[in-house]
Amino acid sequence: MKKGTMIGVFICLSLLLSGCRVVWHDPSLALNNKNVLARNIVSTHIKIYGELTGSESITVTGDSNLKKGVKLSIAIQEYVRRPGLSKNHVLSGEQPTGPIVAEKEVTVGSNGHFTTEIDRNGSKTMSKLTITFKPENQSESIKEFYGKYGEKISNTDSSITTIQYTHDGKDYRGHQVYGIVGSTGTKSPLWSIYSGAVEDEIIEVTAAEGTPDWTFQHLEKAVQDLDYETFMKFQNQNNPTFYKEQARWFEEVMFTEAKGKDVKLAVLGFKQIDETTGTVNFHVNMQQSEGSEAYTNNTVTYECIKAGNTWLINDLPFEQIVSESGDITVYFKPGDEAKGQSTLEDTEKLVNFYSKQFNWDPSPITIKLYSTNEEISATVPSPSLAGWNETGESLKINTADKIEDTFSILSHELTHKMLSDLTNDNAAIYLQEGFATYLQNRVQKDEAGAIYFDDELVDTNTKKAIENNPKVLSIEELNELSYSDDIFTIYRDGYLMSNYLIKTYGMEKFSEVLNDLAAYEYIDKRIEHKMETIQPLTIEAFEKVYGPVDALSKEYIDYYSD
Repeated sequence: MKKGTMIGVFICLSLLLSGCRVVWHDPSLALNNKNVLARNIVSTHIKIYGELTGSESITVTGDSNLKKGVKLSIAIQEYVRRPGLSKNHVLSGEQPTGPIVAEKEVTVGSNGHFTTEIDRNGSKTMSKLTITFKPENQSESIKEFYGKYGEKISNTDSSITTIQYTHDGKDYRGHQVYGIVGSTGTKSPLWSIYSGAVEDEIIEVTAAEGTPDWTFQHLEKAVQDLDYETFMKFQNQNNPTFYKEQARWFEEVMFTEAKGKDVKLAVLGFKQIDETTGTVNFHVNMQQSEGSEAYTNNTVTYECIKAGNTWLINDLPFEQIVSESGDITVYFKPGDEAKGQSTLEDTEKLVNFYSKQFNWDPSPITIKLYSTNEEISATVPSPSLAGWNETGESLKINTADKIEDTFSILSHELTHKMLSDLTNDNAAIYLQEGFATYLQNRVQKDEAGAIYFDDELVDTNTKKAIENNPKVLSIEELNELSYSDDIFTIYRDGYLMSNYLIKTYGMEKFSEVLNDLAAYEYIDKRIEHKMETIQPLTIEAFEKVYGPVDALSKEYIDYYSD
């Protein structure tokens, strides 16, 4: 479930695997990449990491996947001091900065390494040090590789910040990481996100009761103290789906903390609209891996309402559109009406198609559309998501991509919704991901908008997946994996298993497995939180329908070995 954020260049040429219950928007995981290939896009990702050390002068040491000869611009800007400024505001990366007090250029050497020293010019104030890739500063050969205006670079995750700017009347796309320099110096990782540059502070509630600050200080402290009851007091119970999602959000924080990974919540700012409404911008820092000093940089803006003496969080400021049947609701941001309408139309078509093909009687469907992966991630919380679905929660979709890519994500997430309905949410992780990836590749939309099965595409992509990596895991091995393990294997091998079972034994037999799982009691938890129960149930259902799983595993492994 957690995607790494280390250095890597991903060229969209190999057809591997795309989509997941939590869809990582990463071209290196594309099983069905025909849309990208058809547009002849080379999606080059750049990543940079490193460390800042020193006091009066700062030594910048880093590594990257950048080509030798790339020039990086380094700048130091002091943070603007203001009343009430906290470390959390500074760590967010969005605290205003003043003029540049020092700047320098460094050239990337062999193997992407770079190092230099920059003088602080006497500065003794907490500052932000940025390292920026600027296309206009590069040599002609570098421009040819990355694009004259940076147009060949496609960074879609939170490991590096993309910046849009104008230079000499031309629009450019640059890429930036930063670190925080303390007043007396620093020893800090370099990232596009908060990376532990300043020691954690103990949050204390000091604001006057009933003020927005009082609410938000309580929220920050509740997350820090893992205080579920206090956190939920500041969520709007009259918005039941959102209230459920916020309860699950906190449960995910506790689940993540129990695995040794930290989650932080900071309030970046509150904007009061009138006496009873406003918006609050939250910053959610998620530790990338246990023991890592790298944290994600996810932000989300929620609507707030005042109830008595308390401000309550009330989801994003969405508008909505509802199907004629009343069973499908799509929430979208103001200005995104066209995306909302398109999503509703595609959802109606997919639900109708799935219902006929799989005898699915869907429960009501709620879909929320977001602008970025980072925004979805902040609401879950989990790093860099393009799509999300869990029983009792909304389907969450990033609509920043092309329409055909959004359709692909939607088909995947609706498969999860269907499979949860058909199994009472008792399907193992690899069955959920495998079947969703199978339908994501098999279910396509023609130019007229009609939905159809593309079995030829499934055969082609299956062949390419095996050519790329002939090793196939057994059901017993898949049964041991969680989202914290090899995420690629869960989707790829789960897909191969689903494809084999349906192609060899038919959908009717496959449906018997789902019906057997539906007989078990529903457990009101996210799928990863209950895998100790549902993984064994899936094995039992397989054996009841297909026979011993060791023999079944040998069958499909042999099938792909031929």
